[in-house]
Amino acid sequence: MHPGLTKLNILLDLIGRKRVLLSQILTICENQELILSAPRSDDNDRLFIGMGNEKQLLVDQVVAADELFQKMFDEMGEAFHEIGEANKDVVRKMQEGIMGVTELDAKIRLAENRNLECISRARTTVPPKPVNEVSKQQVLQEYKAQATKGKRKK
Repeated sequence: MHPGLTKLNILLDLIGRKRVLLSQILTICENQELILSAPRSDDNDRLFIGMGNEKQLLVDQVVAADELFQKMFDEMGEAFHEIGEANKDVVRKMQEGIMGVTELDAKIRLAENRNLECISRARTTVPPKPVNEVSKQQVLQEYKAQATKGKRKK
């Protein structure tokens, strides 16, 4: 395998990794929106903050993937075009992946804006309650418990 093709495949993998991370971030944003639309409680507040912490970890991974992608792309320089011409199928997959990343990014921005609007409305109507820090394990347990309650009600 040509070293340039290997680098193209690594770039493609990084795009795929970013899509997975962004999908996870979008899911968290959507779940936060559900929490914000539910009656306010200490449990919901802790769950929301825990999800925010998890989301930040994912965002940090996205940034790291972006930085690595940019570094590798810059290192390839003009060779990218030559290698890309010889490997159009990989370049096409990269383009499709980038379109998917762009779409997910737009969805996340919309979800974040909706969440900010909910938070703004809540702040004007109810004073914030103090919230304790929780671990990722506690967040996952609470999330599972909430999900189980929702299934039982149906």
